[in-house]
Amino acid sequence: MFMNQWESRWQEGRIGFHLPEVNSYLLRYSDKLLTQDPESVFVPLCGKTLDLPWLAGRTKKVVGIELVHKAVQDFFKENKLTHSIQQSGKLNLFSSDTIVLFQGDFFDLNKEQTASFDAIYDRASIVSLDQPERERYVNHLMSFLEPGGRILLITLEYDQN
Repeated sequence: MFMNQWESRWQEGRIGFHLPEVNSYLLRYSDKLLTQDPESVFVPLCGKTLDLPWLAGRTKKVVGIELVHKAVQDFFKENKLTHSIQQSGKLNLFSSDTIVLFQGDFFDLNKEQTASFDAIYDRASIVSLDQPERERYVNHLMSFLEPGGRILLITLEYDQN
């Protein structure tokens, strides 16, 4: 994944994709995502979204992954969450009671580190990737989903020229 581009955006505060509230589509469709009372929800390329604590209030554990270190640090600081940090393979692992965030390349994360999930919430992560990388992303994402699990995928269409 293209670390320098995203690192720069976070350092410069160019994070217009970050919402100051829980995503309205998550609020609207969470009953469809969380129907099976999942033990945990996976949130790829999560940034510092307020969707994480909202989901944590409705399930036992939320697991996310984010490329940019500053985003993960900001998340725990802004939400005043006590956490520990350790190494997990090539990734940093930030853990609080109900929220676990891996920091590093999504493609370096594997099921041995997370187990699999009954629910995945993806808020427009796929559109942040270059077109050629999207199929690889989908295949890797699906490897974390339990059979019969659910995904809430929020995406958009836009002119990429």
